[in-house]
Amino acid sequence: GDGSIWYWNLGIPGPSIKLNYHSTAIEKILFRNYLGAETLYSIGYDRAIYKWPVDSDLQNQTNDPAFTIAADAYFADLSKANEHLLIRRYAAVNNLEVWSLNGLRLVNLGGCNDYIDQAAFSPDGTMVAAACRDGRIYYWELFVDNDSQPHSWSDAGSERIRHLAFAPDGLKLMTADVTDVIKLWKTANGKLIRSYPDLEGGSEETLQGLGFDP
Repeated sequence: GDGSIWYWNLGIPGPSIKLNYHSTAIEKILFRNYLGAETLYSIGYDRAIYKWPVDSDLQNQTNDPAFTIAADAYFADLSKANEHLLIRRYAAVNNLEVWSLNGLRLVNLGGCNDYIDQAAFSPDGTMVAAACRDGRIYYWELFVDNDSQPHSWSDAGSERIRHLAFAPDGLKLMTADVTDVIKLWKTANGKLIRSYPDLEGGSEETLQGLGFDP
């Protein structure tokens, strides 16, 4: 909660490294392979995003963040394919925007008629999916003929969605709602492939994440 990051290189014996760059608690830590180099990204509640090449001297990096999220926006996802950042903005409307970490807004995707609960990039960075409280799931194909109009379908009767994840090929999308009911969809047309009822069988335990085997 003090903004510290502890890093261990499991392949090299030695002490852990403590990184103190954020002024608040850390929201998320991500590893990405960027341009062939393993890179560590940290996102804090101070709205700063820092990045470090893992094979560098982590303790002697610049104190300047790679990106600072605007005060009316929130982190949603960082693409695995490139350094594109997905943020949710709640000023006048519920927008999703794609930014590069060098501070350039690449596209404003628009949004939905209600709060955006979850949003994520596809593994190859060419699509974005979002779950909204208006009961619809939206997805966008990015940078296709300069047209990023959303496709959407209704998840009628579903509870609020807590998690969503793309399949490795991007052709399927999995969602999990607050009652831990998991659904598998075809991304292109929103066809429900399969529904998995509460896997905990009524347990008070809650699902903490969702993902596909690569």
